[in-house]
Amino acid sequence: DLVMEAQRRGFPVAIHAVEAETVDLATEVITEARGFGDSSLRHRIEHVSECPPQSLEKLRASGAVVVTQPGFIFRSGEKYLREVSPAKQPFLYAIADWMRAGITVAFSSDAPVVPPMPMEAIYAATTRRTDQANTVAPGQSIDPLVALRLFTLGGAHANNNEDISGSILPGKRADLVLLEANPTTVNPEILKNISPN
Repeated sequence: DLVMEAQRRGFPVAIHAVEAETVDLATEVITEARGFGDSSLRHRIEHVSECPPQSLEKLRASGAVVVTQPGFIFRSGEKYLREVSPAKQPFLYAIADWMRAGITVAFSSDAPVVPPMPMEAIYAATTRRTDQANTVAPGQSIDPLVALRLFTLGGAHANNNEDISGSILPGKRADLVLLEANPTTVNPEILKNISPN
């Protein structure tokens, strides 16, 4: 009812969903709400930590933006490897699957739960490595340039701000950082160590 009321009044919602069952429920609610009022509202689902194939199509059809946190792969990856069943592990933070399905994705840190360290998260999205150098769902790896875009343009799009932020163009906010190395050309193993210059 809350999502439906927000939809009728023209407000996008952000629903936190971690396990596949809650992701499915969030997509169902958003899909149903889209029939009332402005169908272009950018509803978001935060986290989407588990997304097996049976949830992927529902997620795509909902039109929701996935705002996820690859930093959890680095910071909590060892816990996932210990506690998540092997059958579910290939679908943890299924970023590559989402991109292939045409789902709009944005990255965030979820600070203070995970430190706001974008290069660490880009490292995790690219290498899928934990802080102990083990891998979580290596088939979900993405290119560093794509990861950069999900932090910048992806975040701006999720907030409906892409006209004023998210890229360096005339008329947009000068919201930028100078890094000591080019994250798109360095060995991915050192991404997490790149600092602002």
